[in-house]
Parts: sequence; structure tokens; C-alpha cells
Amino acid sequence: MRNLLDQYLNSGWSPTETPPMVLRRVRTLTAASSLLVVLAVPFLIRAYEWQIVVRMVTVPMAMLVASAALVWLRFSRRIEPISHLTVLAVYIAGAGGIITAGGIATVTVGWWLLVPLLAGILLGLRGGLIWGVFVLASCYSLFWLEHHSLMSFVDQTPPQYRASQSLIQSFGLVSAMLVLMSSFMW
Repeated sequence: MRNLLDQYLNSGWSPTETPPMVLRRVRTLTAASSLLVVLAVPFLIRAYEWQIVVRMVTVPMAMLVASAALVWLRFSRRIEPISHLTVLAVYIAGAGGIITAGGIATVTVGWWLLVPLLAGILLGLRGGLIWGVFVLASCYSLFWLEHHSLMSFVDQTPPQYRASQSLIQSFGLVSAMLVLMSSFMW
């Protein structure tokens, strides 16, 4: 079982020929992209069930970008652009959640908190800082839009499902952090 998991996480990269740090990034990329695709399924189902249009666009878009990163990783040996794709997928998924769940004062902002962490692991300090500044600018932009009454971020989740949706969000965030931690340390 472990051998199959190792083969999957290595995405066709040779563990003997690939430098350990690069292989660790490949494994983290594979794990993060795969987890995003899997975790997005219940959010996509609920988006259609509740007819939340923004989520019906952002969730499949994030899944598509993460899937593209997984495919590209198998055929390319250039890790940097693939890393940006994976980070972008998490950013897109977070954006859809934040916009439709009440803005930056909700648990969904946690998805954006993962963005610079993932970027730092995959791209190094510079990449993490760049994505971190982008996330900060995005948070401030959403705050500014709402504060100046140009946009309102109302929680579109039906009231009777808000607690369970927050639980699923929290579960997804903790799962993502555990995957990042374990794939980087493994």
C-alpha cells in the first residue's frame, strides 16, 4: 500500500534521480492538488443543491486547475509553473467560499491563509511572500468593497446548513494542513 502511495505522490518522478528537496515538492504538489479535487466534491454538490452560482463556477474551476497541475506534473520537469497552478487553485476555491459565505470574517478565509503557506513550501520564501502579499491585497480589497457599500458578502448557505458547512470548511482546512505537513515531512 505504501509503495502505491509513494508511486502516486512521486507523479512519475524518479526518487533516485530527483534531488530530495525537489521530490518533496513534487509529493507536496501531488498531495495538495489531489486533496483539493477530493475536498471540492462536497462543496460542488452543495453549490448545485443550493444554487450558489459563484461556487458553481469557482469550485469546478479550482478542481480543473488542480487537475491540470497533476497532469502537467507527470509530463513536465519544470516544477515552478505547476506550483503556481496548484496555489492558484487553492486561491480560487477560497475566493468562491469567501465571497459566498459572508466575506473575510468567516472560517472560509482559512483557505486563503493556506495560499502563502503552500506557496512557501512549493516555491520558497520569495514565492510565499508574493502570494502572501496577493492574499493580503485580496482581503483588503474585499474589506474595502464591503466597507464602502460597493459589494455585500451575504452568506448564501441556507441558514439550517450553516453550522454543518462551517464544520466541513474546518474539516477541509485541517485536512489540508495535515496533508501539507505530512507530505513535506514524509
